Amino acid sequence: MSVPWLADLPSHLRETLDRTEFAPPHSELSALRADLETRTGHLVMTYRLDPAPPRRGSSTLCQLIEAAELTTADAAALSAAEEGARRFGACLVAYRNPLTFKANH
Repeated sequence: MSVPWLADLPSHLRETLDRTEFAPPHSELSALRADLETRTGHLVMTYRLDPAPPRRGSSTLCQLIEAAELTTADAAALSAAEEGARRFGACLVAYRNPLTFKANH
């Protein structure tokens, strides 16, 4: 799945990123993600509903970047989009835009 904003992560963080938790590529799922980003203005990632444990020594996006602060409208849009994502065994997580790293990264 192509998620353009992942390229904005510094290379040393991209190298340690555990991608096994990301949902497998699917055009409808990618469209849901892109539409939610457009509607909310947040960065959105698709994750497997039942991921394997992270690789030892790897990082997850939730460890690296700040979650979005959702308005009521954002939360409703996320909830509606997740209904569609569940058909693909996926969930959606919104991150702050612009990309904001947690203090320890």
